[in-house]
Amino acid sequence: MIEEKSRRKFITGAATAVTGLGALGGTGTVAADDVDIPLSTSGDDWTVGVSAEQYDTSDQQGARLEDVYSGDRSNIVVDGLDTVVYDGSVTRNARRDASSSEVNVTTSYVTEAYMSAMVPVADGTVDLYQLALVAKDRPAILLESEATIDASGDFTFFTIATPTIGSDGGADNEAWLTDRDGYDVIVAAHDGQYVAFAQRQDWRKEFDGQRIGTVDGKTAWDDIYTDNDGWIDSNESNQGRIDVGVGLYGGDVDSLSWLTGIGIGGSEDEAVSNAVSVVDNGYESEREKYIPWS
Repeated sequence: MIEEKSRRKFITGAATAVTGLGALGGTGTVAADDVDIPLSTSGDDWTVGVSAEQYDTSDQQGARLEDVYSGDRSNIVVDGLDTVVYDGSVTRNARRDASSSEVNVTTSYVTEAYMSAMVPVADGTVDLYQLALVAKDRPAILLESEATIDASGDFTFFTIATPTIGSDGGADNEAWLTDRDGYDVIVAAHDGQYVAFAQRQDWRKEFDGQRIGTVDGKTAWDDIYTDNDGWIDSNESNQGRIDVGVGLYGGDVDSLSWLTGIGIGGSEDEAVSNAVSVVDNGYESEREKYIPWS
């Protein structure tokens, strides 16, 4: 499904390293002093964007998609998208627990971020490589992930996102599980804004468990990352200040590739359709929409 290996070397060589650089938009303009990379595009009535960030502090090292925004940078609708690895005995987060990481961007025809994190696990390492772009013709973000595993284990990969729709930072958000065309989809909403999350690995379109917000005092983050047991205590809806997490079981594999779509809309139907459409199209198809001769 994912043509990652044929593109990875080219993307890596063509990218502009962002260490010590700052905001880098579709025009290629550069500001200074951080590693935040907005990727944005606009249609008839919308503008959406996403940033990628590299972490290098005393308590965390790694990379992730950072803020997903709608309209402008002040309207952040998702506060980060974490990728978590469980190998059967330990749980590691690509933002906090990497031994090395890199965040770069390309701006030739396609503004594309790539994030690389080497994640230690109990019996070796997981090399997580991710590419992200904003869809050209709809308000959606597409993230392509490839894990190359140099370890034995019973692997599950989790994605944790935090909707923050509205001026209150997400305090009055609500979210629920739905489905569309065989996909499991989680939708978060507040005051007429909707964000939807869909996932696909090969032909698998359903989540291997999903957690929405706090239940019995535990957030999705606590349930997936802190508990360190590789298991989601699933629920199907929640409200308030919520985070959402979904699972993808791989087993004893040496590599795994999957897509994550984030759709934005003014209704549940719009957001779900946007998330599912970009995942269904695939990364290469969405990328080629930016290339004049494709």
